[in-house]
Amino acid sequence: MTDQPTPHPGTHVTVPQRDTVVLAVGLGLLGVLLALLLPWLAGLAASWPWFPVQGPLRLVDQLLDTHGWLRWVLIGVLPVVGLVGGFFVSAMATTVQVTDAEIVLIGDDTKRRFARSQVTRVLLEGKELVLRDREDADLVREKLDVPLDEVQAALERHEWTPERL
Repeated sequence: MTDQPTPHPGTHVTVPQRDTVVLAVGLGLLGVLLALLLPWLAGLAASWPWFPVQGPLRLVDQLLDTHGWLRWVLIGVLPVVGLVGGFFVSAMATTVQVTDAEIVLIGDDTKRRFARSQVTRVLLEGKELVLRDREDADLVREKLDVPLDEVQAALERHEWTPERL
C-alpha cells in the first residue's frame, strides 16, 4: 500500500436540470401564449399599412378566420415546439469536465482538451473561462452557460488554481 493520495475522478459541470426545465416550460408557455394571441396579433398588424410582410399576415388572419380548427392546431403544436426548443438550447450549452490532468470543454459536438502541462493560468473572467499558456497567451476564452461557482469548485477540487476577475 502506498501513501500517495488517490486522484479524484473527473467532475462534469453542466447546465442545472432546474434551469433546463424552467427554460423548456417557459418556452412552452410562450408557445401557448403565441398560439392564443396570434389571430389577434395577425389581424392587428395586417391593419397597419406601414407594417412589413402584409401579405403573409393577411393570409394568416384569413386562414384563422375561415378555418377555426387551425387555432387548436397552433395551441397544440407551438407549446411542443417551445418545449423541444428549450431542451435543445440546454443541450447545446458548453459544459466543462475537470480532472486532475486536464480540462475539457464540451459543446457543439466538439471536445477541446487542455492538459495541465499546457495551462499555466486559469481565469474566471465575467462569464468566461480563460485558459492561458506559459507566454500568458489565451489558449481558449469560452463563454460558459454553466454556473461559474460550480466550475470554480470543480477546478479547486482537482487542485487547479482559478483566479476570479
